[in-house]
Amino acid sequence: MFVTTCGPGAVGARVCGVGAHLWDSFAGTDGRGFLKMLAFITGLVWKVSKLLLAPRLPLNQGVGLFRLKLMLAKATAKSGLWMLAGTALLILGCSKEPSSSPTPANGVQSEMAFRFAEREITNATSTLGGRRAAADRLVGTAEGAHQLLEWASNDELPVEFRPYLTMLLAHVPYEGIRNRAAEVLPPYMDRNQRLLPPLSDFFKLKGNPARGPELFRHPDLNCIGCHRLNGEGVALGSDLSDVGLRLDALTLLESLLDPSAIITPGYETWLVVDQEENEHVGVLSRETPEAVVLRDAKNNEIVVPKNRIKQKQQVPVSLMPAGLQQSMTLQDLVDLWLFLRGCKQPPVSQGQPPAGPGAKAPK
Repeated sequence: MFVTTCGPGAVGARVCGVGAHLWDSFAGTDGRGFLKMLAFITGLVWKVSKLLLAPRLPLNQGVGLFRLKLMLAKATAKSGLWMLAGTALLILGCSKEPSSSPTPANGVQSEMAFRFAEREITNATSTLGGRRAAADRLVGTAEGAHQLLEWASNDELPVEFRPYLTMLLAHVPYEGIRNRAAEVLPPYMDRNQRLLPPLSDFFKLKGNPARGPELFRHPDLNCIGCHRLNGEGVALGSDLSDVGLRLDALTLLESLLDPSAIITPGYETWLVVDQEENEHVGVLSRETPEAVVLRDAKNNEIVVPKNRIKQKQQVPVSLMPAGLQQSMTLQDLVDLWLFLRGCKQPPVSQGQPPAGPGAKAPK
């Protein structure tokens, strides 16, 4: 790699010259040559990132790196691997090494990373993990936090991203943004009306998962009234016996805080309006040629003849009530979360004996 053999003063020119040559050589090709070009440029970005952060960086070096990142973004977008470009930009933009003074190059770096983070947040094909990482980047500045709040205010973000963003904005150091965010996305509070910590901090907290069964059966929470667990409970909501396999730890925590953000397929809520304008809400239990059968929040069966249905539509709200954490202390929530993370047994059919302690989860 040429960067290791030349001084900082030559980086800008060499980046422009060699990078442009590589682009001209490989931009119109596919296959191994194109992948080699991607690997080369990716490695190059890593190597010059520290140079970019140096105080009083000559402008030509910043311009050179700027061109290089544009080429990387263009190349990976063409190949369908644009996430590679974004990863490199976020790495540069999130560097913790401070510069003694702002420089044009640092401005270019921050702007590029900021714009990629915006794209990752709003792109319809972005993953939940990608949005979380991009939000972490944006919330580091007042401008980024304000933009996140604007998207939330205008309901422009996916519902599954709501829990993470709620707690991210609840802990920003900008009081005005924090106060406005509390109106748009009310932060999660425990039973004692204390603000829950940032979601990432939950992984640092110690808990007692052995209390999980007690909390699962507790009347204030009534998990057992809607969910089955190892053969026990009501099959109105999803079976939690294998929830530790189905959801990663962070998504599981978010589903406890905001049930409507992450609804298990097959347990969506439906609204059926009959000819008399009566509204029936519940989980779709079954549908026959003659009728639609729902189960409401109390597990009552509702049969609506199809010839009496005026409207039928799915609604993006879970039957599980929001605010579960307000019936628990922070420690209760951590204990229940840790317990559910360990639930990795295959669901037990009604009438089948519960799995014993030595039962193994499916591979």
